[in-house]
Amino acid sequence: TVRGRLGYAMDRTLIYVTGGLAYGDIGDSLFGGNDTRVGYTLGAGIEYAFTNNWTAKLEGLYVNIDRGNR
Repeated sequence: TVRGRLGYAMDRTLIYVTGGLAYGDIGDSLFGGNDTRVGYTLGAGIEYAFTNNWTAKLEGLYVNIDRGNR
């Protein structure tokens, strides 16, 4: 995925939404072919800064990649 984030910071906590481009190989296990497809992703999360250099985040994503007519 290639995503941006937009959020609200409160002290060391960031609450955000995210979205952008999703891409990946859709493998065809029956015929052995691969096909790169694109789509979108949307999500939200929370990130906390323990120090200036260490953070942890919890994030949920929805990814939609077109699989074609298979």
